[in-house]
Amino acid sequence: AGSETVDALEFLARVVSHIPNKGQVLQRYYGFYSSRQIEVDPLACPRCGQAMHIVAFITQPQIIDRILEHLRPTQTSRRRTRAPPRRWKSSATTASA
Repeated sequence: AGSETVDALEFLARVVSHIPNKGQVLQRYYGFYSSRQIEVDPLACPRCGQAMHIVAFITQPQIIDRILEHLRPTQTSRRRTRAPPRRWKSSATTASA
């Protein structure tokens, strides 16, 4: 892992190469796309690790829209931006000055 600097067109070319053509099924079983590498169990509780169970499937579009709308952040729920922390002068810096 490292960093690499590329121009904007090269970056876009690299990103677009991961998008399959219309109607094309892209399956990769190695690297970042490998499910074996990720090893995430979607039915494991993220808090305690115990097995979770599916209790229902929501198939009505109106209900799905209501749930998603409830989860979207609103203008009033955004966190306020804070000022950066003040720099305090320690006694060591004032004594040496």
